[in-house]
Amino acid sequence: MAELRPSLSPSRFFEGVFNDFRKKANRAVDKINVMAKIFPILEGNSDVPSNIKRTFVNLAPLTDGTIVDAQPDFYYGVCPDQLDPHV
Repeated sequence: MAELRPSLSPSRFFEGVFNDFRKKANRAVDKINVMAKIFPILEGNSDVPSNIKRTFVNLAPLTDGTIVDAQPDFYYGVCPDQLDPHV
C-alpha cells in the first residue's frame, strides 16, 4: 500500500487509450473475456504477487464443511518473507 499507483488523470491517461479500453470492455461479453482481456489492463504492471483460479486448501473452514474450498477468480498475495511469523 505504500507504493503509489499511476494516475488516471487526463495528463497521463490519454483519450485514445480510454477509447481502446472502452471498445475492449464492450466486446468482453462474458466473465472469461473480462478476466482475459480487461482485467490485465486494470491490473497494470504490478509486481505484487498474484494468481488466478487457485484453490485455497489451507484455510480453516467457514462452516461445518458443507461448502467447498475457496477458489477466487483472482487474488493478490504477499511474498512469504514479508509475513509476520505469527501469521
